[in-house]
Amino acid sequence: AFDEIPHSGMRKTIARRLVESKATVPHFYLDVEIRMERLLALREQVNQSAPRKISINDFIVKAVAVALRQVPAMNVTWTDTALRQYHEADVCVAVS
Repeated sequence: AFDEIPHSGMRKTIARRLVESKATVPHFYLDVEIRMERLLALREQVNQSAPRKISINDFIVKAVAVALRQVPAMNVTWTDTALRQYHEADVCVAVS
């Protein structure tokens, strides 16, 4: 049994853009193991006094943005005629 819930306009737009991105942007996948003890301790310390709780994702997005600024060759997109290298880091995360 199931219920069908019609897609909202926003959900349709998100889905269309994710499919377009997957079809037109080169992708690669990484699998690494990392030690998180220090980050988890920092998060706990920050969240003791923060008005809003900071998530692990918040730290990861920040780290990605910093890395893109430090390694400009990774902050690019492919076009039909050239690599487009961005001056700013714009990190987007799709969540459901």
